[in-house]
This record gives sequence, C-alpha cells and structure tokens, in this order.
Amino acid sequence: MQADQSIAATQVRVLVDDDQEEEDFHVTGAVTAVSSDKGTFTIGDTLISVDAHTQFEGGPASLADLKVGDRVDAEVVKHADGSLLAKEVRRFQPPQPPSPAIFAVDPIEALSESSITVASIAFSVSSQTVIRSGDAPVALSDLKVGESVLVKGRPGTAGPAADVILVVPGQPPDKLIAVVGPIEAAGTDSVTVAGKAFKVDTHTVIVRERTNVSLASLVVGEMAEVKAAVSSDGTLVALLVRVQAPE
Repeated sequence: MQADQSIAATQVRVLVDDDQEEEDFHVTGAVTAVSSDKGTFTIGDTLISVDAHTQFEGGPASLADLKVGDRVDAEVVKHADGSLLAKEVRRFQPPQPPSPAIFAVDPIEALSESSITVASIAFSVSSQTVIRSGDAPVALSDLKVGESVLVKGRPGTAGPAADVILVVPGQPPDKLIAVVGPIEAAGTDSVTVAGKAFKVDTHTVIVRERTNVSLASLVVGEMAEVKAAVSSDGTLVALLVRVQAPE
C-alpha cells in the first residue's frame, strides 16, 4: 500500500472467458472472390484468410488454384478480432455430366440385319445392343416393321447407335423423341443436341431453372434435355428444351 493509501499492482492477469476462445467451424459455398496477393478468398460474403499452414484438398494445391465459382468447404478458426483463418479448404468435385443419349418411341419403320429405324431415326444395332420383349430377350430378326418399340441410343460418328430396344406391348404409344446432352449449336430457329437438329417454333417451351427463356439465350456447351415430335416430313420439332442448371 502506498503512502496515499492507493494499492500498486505487481502483476496483472487477463482472464479469458471460454466463449472468447478461438473456435473451429465450417463455411461452405461458392467462391466469390480470390486475392492471392492478400492471401484471402471469399465464400459468399465471408472473407477468409490463409497462411502457410492452410491445407488444400480436392484439387487446389494452393490459394492461387482456387477459382471464382468453385464450391468449397473451409474449416476455419475465428480469432479474437473476428477474422477467419482457414485450416483446411476442400473443393467439391463437380459430377460428371450425363453421356449424350437419344430416346425414340414409335412403330418400327424399317429393319435390316444391323439397323432399326424408329421415329425417322436410323439406329445401328450391334451384338452389344440389348433387345427385349417383356422379360424375354429377343433377336433383331424377331422384330417386325410396325411393331412399337422404345429405343435408347447414343450419337456416334457413323450415326446413332442403339444400346437398348424394348418392345412396347398394347396400343401404339405417341411418337416421341427425347435427347440429353450438351448443346452443340443454337441458331435462329433450331437447336442441336446429341447430334440431332431440332426445329424451334413459337410453340416450343424453353426453360432454364424454372424460368422461360429465349432461344437466343442458349449457350453452346450447356447441358440440355429436348423432347420433340416428328412432323410428317420427318423434321424434329422441339416441344420442350430444358436447360440443366450447372452443379
């Protein structure tokens, strides 16, 4: 105690509450900004720093490898000043896009030893093609012109190839063409997917993420599903073009 009755401190210890200690948690979402020179990146509106101890997994080897749009999960620690430091950053690998496919439902228009024509599309048939009537496997030679079938195939350099042919019993179904694949071309009145060109008219519905869009907004490379009818002259007329949202 001092002469003036005051007390002089010889030691000061700051006590930290448990809720003020550094804590780990995860921030997940799309990268919206990357600043390699500042050593930071942003997920949504959340700014996160990295240091020499930050681990990167799932593809990026460093902060410089992150790209805007990458979906990541960052395990971060929150410092006392409120800033976030990444301990680990894991990038989600986008799923592989589906392989281009062609679906056709209609009576058989023509048959040969190695091909079948349905809905004006000639599919090649090989020993790998699965052909079934109900639960029973059948040969291509067992099929008859006029018999209704569903054909699932894929585009090829020599034309569409049939992977599966299913005989459809009962009443002939409505003629249907459906394809899935990346958009290969988009013109003023047509769109090409899975090697097939489809006419687009005023009755065609084009949808992206539940929103109607114009043909002009389609981008080559976008994944799309097209359902179409076959006109009397064999033209494929798109009824629906559904652009698949990127993952």
